[in-house]
Amino acid sequence: MSHYDLLGVPPEATDAQIRAAYRTLVQLFHPDRLGHLKEESRTFAEDRLKALNAAYEVLGDPGKRARYDAALAAPTPQRARSSGASSRPAPEPPPPSPPPYSPQNPYSSQAQDNAPPSSANQSDWASFKRRAALENRRRLAQLDAEIAELARGVRQLEADRSRAQRQLSQREMWTRRNFWMSTALTGVGSLSVLLIAIGIFGQPPGVLSASAQRIALVLVSFLYEFAGALTIIMACRTAKARVSFLGTLLYTLRGLFVGWVAGLIAWAVWAAIFIDLSSWAAFIGLVVTVLIAHAVFAVAALGHLPRFVHEQQRLFEHSYTPMLQAYQHQLTQLRARKAVIESETT
Repeated sequence: MSHYDLLGVPPEATDAQIRAAYRTLVQLFHPDRLGHLKEESRTFAEDRLKALNAAYEVLGDPGKRARYDAALAAPTPQRARSSGASSRPAPEPPPPSPPPYSPQNPYSSQAQDNAPPSSANQSDWASFKRRAALENRRRLAQLDAEIAELARGVRQLEADRSRAQRQLSQREMWTRRNFWMSTALTGVGSLSVLLIAIGIFGQPPGVLSASAQRIALVLVSFLYEFAGALTIIMACRTAKARVSFLGTLLYTLRGLFVGWVAGLIAWAVWAAIFIDLSSWAAFIGLVVTVLIAHAVFAVAALGHLPRFVHEQQRLFEHSYTPMLQAYQHQLTQLRARKAVIESETT
């Protein structure tokens, strides 16, 4: 495979086109973006990245590119020596094409039509055909080896892609399930805060002032929601999403800011409907109000955890699909070159 085939550009491409193709492919094939793949696939991507760097090192330099183009246009032995593609000795170059017809040229078509072929001419022509056939077989064998290696890598990458997609989908489902399950469990526990609040505000006058009652309720709610946030984080822990105690504190403050606003709105609606806790319906309505406020807190504070796993899956697919398409495009190019050589042989 030539350097132009690796970069997916024609031999007459400009320097800007070569540079753009190289930058695009390096971003697609970089192994750091393939952390979900197996070691074999990462090694395959690293080898392809080294080949891309080597190709751009030649084509990105005008002098090296001119020498490389001259080597491509040279006869096969010189091209094999310049590229180092094969350690086997290459066959001798075919003799030059016969010049136009002249009476002294025994190889021209008109001379062959008008004169009986000699044994020397037939021997030279047979030798030329044998050398051409050997060269075609050598090129076909080299292409077959490249196609087999690239096809094996593509199959491995496709298998790893399917495996990584399944793992990411399972992780997303697991994270979402644990998030809502832990939110529901901590929400049930938040009812104890409701009972504490009823007890605080139910104290006889003079035991706690109105300001002390409110401060006590804020502290109890904050401590419980901090513990609830820790519980949710532990239930939804994922790779690359570790949260410290300080991070949990910040998430708790953010969630309480939104959750308390939602709780105050829900409590105002409840107060307008029931006024006081004079019935079971009023108490159940207050329980629902607390659960709604806690659910809003959980989503505002830690709703990014399920979204983080979903974003991982989206980024993996976004970075992987173009890379696989580029590999498949190179495989198609190799097969097309093989078909051309086979058609010339036949």
